[in-house]
Amino acid sequence: MQNNPSQHTKRVTLLRRVLVGGAALAGLALIGLSNTERFTTAPMDGDIRLSGSGPVVDNPDYQGRTAAGRAYRLQGKTARNLEDNTALLSTPRLAIAATADAAAINITADEARLKSGEQALLRGAVEAGLSDGNRLTTAELSVNISTQDMAVPQELAIDGPQIKLRAARMDGNLETQIFTLQAISMTLQRSAK
Repeated sequence: MQNNPSQHTKRVTLLRRVLVGGAALAGLALIGLSNTERFTTAPMDGDIRLSGSGPVVDNPDYQGRTAAGRAYRLQGKTARNLEDNTALLSTPRLAIAATADAAAINITADEARLKSGEQALLRGAVEAGLSDGNRLTTAELSVNISTQDMAVPQELAIDGPQIKLRAARMDGNLETQIFTLQAISMTLQRSAK
């Protein structure tokens, strides 16, 4: 029984096309991953890692969980790595999910500097809205996304359904909801009956 030479040639041609196509797809995948990996996803443990300086990336999206297990998502309009191993995000939005004991939090700002280890410094028109109706406004807020430790090093205002508060600075933890404020001015409002 003899093999048909034309069938053999067709098989070799098909195999060559599959190998060349596979190699091209693998190359494109590696190039794509190397350019987007540092901005589009966070490792499963939630630690945000930065690597070297790179191009501006549109719509960066970091997702993970805090040390206490709360889901978070940090997005921005653009991001780029700086020489000091930080990423600069424009118009960042940090969303931290609610738990049975804590309200959901949405923090926006003009820009954020994000360091490895999940330390974010938000600057500009910083606003933190809570799902319980309270809203914090300031010009600068530092937060460790994993531990939820936060600091507001200058004047801040908190407005809500039953409170108006002004302070010179604030430190605390979003998970424990324990905060230390300095130079407080507070007005309590009666709830509508």
